[in-house]
Amino acid sequence: MQIEAKYALPAFGPEPENSQFPGSRTAISGLRYFSPNTGRWLNRDPIEEEGSSNLYGVVANDSISNVDVLGLAGYFFDGTGNSRKSGTNVLILHDAYSGLAYYYRGVGSSFGTRAVGGLTGAGGHNRLEAAYRDFIQAVDSGDRYVDIVGFSRGAALAREFANLLNERGYDPAYGGNLKHKLRAGTNKPPGECEFVIRFVGLFDTVGSFGVPGNDINIGIRMNLPGTVGNAAQATAQNERRFLFPLTRLGDRNGFDEQRFPGDHSDIGRGHGKDTNDLSRAPLEYIWNQGRAAGVPFGPLPDYTPTGNTTPHDLSRKFPHNLFPKRPR
Repeated sequence: MQIEAKYALPAFGPEPENSQFPGSRTAISGLRYFSPNTGRWLNRDPIEEEGSSNLYGVVANDSISNVDVLGLAGYFFDGTGNSRKSGTNVLILHDAYSGLAYYYRGVGSSFGTRAVGGLTGAGGHNRLEAAYRDFIQAVDSGDRYVDIVGFSRGAALAREFANLLNERGYDPAYGGNLKHKLRAGTNKPPGECEFVIRFVGLFDTVGSFGVPGNDINIGIRMNLPGTVGNAAQATAQNERRFLFPLTRLGDRNGFDEQRFPGDHSDIGRGHGKDTNDLSRAPLEYIWNQGRAAGVPFGPLPDYTPTGNTTPHDLSRKFPHNLFPKRPR
């Protein structure tokens, strides 16, 4: 066998090269043949796809915008101090999402914002505006279903993002580039928009935006709007820290909330190298709830239990030991 070409590809982002055969007008991606001239697949995916009226199209026949063919977009807000390298449950679900997926690292996750962002949630509104700009681009390219997932303060941002979409609808004035600025005034209010907030998945919502440790959240609306079709929240049974007040989901048709053993970061898988087995059940719960609502989550990665099911207790460590305990 002769190797015609080989490439080194990055872990994220579009492929810098395609595997086009020399002298051929087709390319191969995985197990499918693609025609660059027509911008279409030449054969069906052998493992099939879920729900589409055009299984041979690619990126909604809008390759410049690089949007998924199914017209779906997910928005994933990570927890305080978390980034891609943290490997949280939010990132796992982001990577399992079959549609276009946007990831936003947690507040306080960069060196310059770690102290203030971690304490007060500073930087959250910047992430919301970035997510709304992404939403405008996605709607322009055919996105019609919105799925939102968040952990910790990222779960609070997920709630506010749903409210932001409900409030603004589609308003290109927020789009962020000249094309959208020129279209200012052509906005569509929520009642006229053709998108649906299908699912909001939350891992232990903790807000405390502005003043740590209380339920005052400056500029963050914790109640989900009536336009949200389905929502689920996994909460921490063993969290005792004063600075981590839980905001419950509320009782509404299509909403579900379950308690799981573990502290706040056991639920969201935010303990990094010190992760135990307790993070798996909340992950599978949100995954299953999302799938039941129609969210295009693919298979979760294989998991080998460590045997460690002891909840973390950071209430005994500084600075949390300076405050009274607040069991849930």
